[in-house]
Amino acid sequence: MYQVKYLFVMNPEIPTSLENGGEIMVMDHEGAHYVNAFISNEPSLGEVYAPEINWYVLHSKASQSEQHEVMELLYDLRQMRHSLGGKRTQSVTVPRSVAIIGDEELESVQSIITLTQYYFDDIRCVSPQNLESIGGKLGCFELRQNEEEMATFGQIIVCDESANVPHLTGVEWVGEYPEPEYLMKNLRNRAGIFNYPNLIRYDSTLCDTSTCQKCQEICPVKAISVNTLLDEVTIAQLECTSCGECLHGCPTRALDYIPFTQAMLQKTVQKCAHKRLVVIPAWALESLRGIALPEGIVPVVVQGCGGFSDWHWLVMLQNLGVNVVVYDSKLPESTKKAIYCVNELYRRIYDKKAILWAKSPQEFEEALSKEQALVKMSFEETKEPQEDFDRRLSALVQALHVKNEKGVNE
Repeated sequence: MYQVKYLFVMNPEIPTSLENGGEIMVMDHEGAHYVNAFISNEPSLGEVYAPEINWYVLHSKASQSEQHEVMELLYDLRQMRHSLGGKRTQSVTVPRSVAIIGDEELESVQSIITLTQYYFDDIRCVSPQNLESIGGKLGCFELRQNEEEMATFGQIIVCDESANVPHLTGVEWVGEYPEPEYLMKNLRNRAGIFNYPNLIRYDSTLCDTSTCQKCQEICPVKAISVNTLLDEVTIAQLECTSCGECLHGCPTRALDYIPFTQAMLQKTVQKCAHKRLVVIPAWALESLRGIALPEGIVPVVVQGCGGFSDWHWLVMLQNLGVNVVVYDSKLPESTKKAIYCVNELYRRIYDKKAILWAKSPQEFEEALSKEQALVKMSFEETKEPQEDFDRRLSALVQALHVKNEKGVNE
């Protein structure tokens, strides 16, 4: 049981007159260490960290009353995302054993062996010529050599660029590092209990593997496998890079992005009526220091933008009736395509740009100043995700048809 539901820890750098009220407890940094908080604006002082709180208060130019309103909204949204996310992480035990693929007689390989022995307990050098096969995954890679029994290792170092070794988490290529110490740091960080995120959720009730294996075909890292006989889809969360290709390509939306699920988006737009959303990856917040947030803005801080498909953008645009800003200098190609397609529809129908993609702080601040009202559309709720997308898209297509007919008649 939490003593405090929402905790706001005062910081000299953040000018705010926020006082205790509602569900938010305001405390100084020293006092905050003595409470058990659910959601906090400071890391390590709550079970859930909400980085958007400090960032919003630091940059908002809205009135104090609106700032307090949006802060309460941000806490509520973070709680909602936590409750709807389900299991967010998995873990694997990684033993302190390493296989080194390379010619042991080479001086460069010997130096890697010596360095690895300094950090790890069980080391074996395997010649690429004697290597028959490699299977398994991080924590239990299985190596088979000529005329030898299979050996198991926690991780693998590849010194020979020509070696036929799969690119998996826990497999490190010496040639990809400027210094061997950086490689060792990655290996050491995984040794012991290694936690990694759950990124993609699969709903078998929305999928028919007998007619579609598109997710398996388009995954660039081969993290998805489809078994048509068992009618099941398996996702190797350990290898997922959160690029979003499978989410954009799934024709029935049977795949969902766990850090920001479809249900989360629906709840977000309901709670943010009459507001304008800006979508920002958490890693990018620091690069946006010093910008000015106008009134009416609600930041949606996410792990990454790869999970935002054309459906996500349509839900935001149609439910809120105002253009959206997204800031991400590393936007995945799949998300770029979705933004382009939605923007093209809005350009043809309304002659407006619905999604403003900013790649730099200057572009972000410029996009914030270009608020434009859009046509709001409401739809009856449906349990079929694809049906919801079809209706939203059909409404835009119908609007385009009406515009074209009007142009012909005129």
